[in-house]
Amino acid sequence: MVSGRVRTNLNGTYLDAMAKYSQEDYTGARDGLKHYLEEKGFEKNAHMYLACAYLATGEPFEAELQLDHLERASTMQFKDQTEWYTVVCLLCSDQLDRALEGAVKIASSKAHRYKIEAAQLVKDLGK
Repeated sequence: MVSGRVRTNLNGTYLDAMAKYSQEDYTGARDGLKHYLEEKGFEKNAHMYLACAYLATGEPFEAELQLDHLERASTMQFKDQTEWYTVVCLLCSDQLDRALEGAVKIASSKAHRYKIEAAQLVKDLGK
């Protein structure tokens, strides 16, 4: 996502955090992305990576808050991702009924990036 970008004083924090993310240092990525999102002019996609880092560090409620930021954004760029990862957050926080409801919605949609994964989750949850 950020490899090959020229480092500037505006994106240095982001590039450092994403380097940690790519090395699967999700705690370091989480901390760096949190700091980056406090900076003026941050890229909205950082919320998605921060949500994934929170999931990887066992913090599904914090992850869901990041997804909420993307859902409120005027862009539809992350619609499928926010829907799916919200289901994952619900699953990780033992909100199985809500996770199942979201997975059924995704699995029954005409076209969705995570349609196959959602159908498998519905099957795994025994419904």
